[in-house]
Amino acid sequence: MRAAAEDKVATSVLDVEAVLASECAAAAAAEDAGFGRRIASIDDELRKLSRLREDPRLLPIGRPPGEDHLNRSCE
Repeated sequence: MRAAAEDKVATSVLDVEAVLASECAAAAAAEDAGFGRRIASIDDELRKLSRLREDPRLLPIGRPPGEDHLNRSCE
């Protein structure tokens, strides 16, 4: 009788551990997907900034030259 009860408890513990492990794996996969999206967003922003940096029409700070450009080199 005792052995049967211990087997039942052990089986229940294994079932719960299996459920928890699968839930943990699903949560980790969702977190990984979130990190992947964030990394892709950062990569896109870096590519955009890199393209802007190569644009000869833009000043080093990313503003186009024009009337609003302050030249304080003679002050």
